Amino acid sequence: RMSRLRSKFDADEKKMYIEPVERILLSQVWLGDKPQKVAVFAQVADLQLYTEMRQCITNVGVAQQNSGSTVDVYMSTPLAEPNQVPVMENDLKEKVPALGVLEVNITQNKGADMG
Repeated sequence: RMSRLRSKFDADEKKMYIEPVERILLSQVWLGDKPQKVAVFAQVADLQLYTEMRQCITNVGVAQQNSGSTVDVYMSTPLAEPNQVPVMENDLKEKVPALGVLEVNITQNKGADMG
């Protein structure tokens, strides 16, 4: 029975087509009459990944700017030093377009996972 299910699943999967994100234009997607509010909640424990996380947040900011709205960013950094927080805040302010609210906080590394 499992082989029949697997072959049917494989056949269905081959028929599935996923539109490349590059072909989806925000201008063709109706989002309603009001700009959509977006917030990013990020936990950056490994600060070596901060640059990649900032790039993801920047991409959201670009999309929000294109739609005439903003992105609010709430970042927790459990392993950062206090002197690193203003550096990250200035970096985000400089590189993230359409930035609304920005909060960068050092949190305890105890149950701080955001899911």
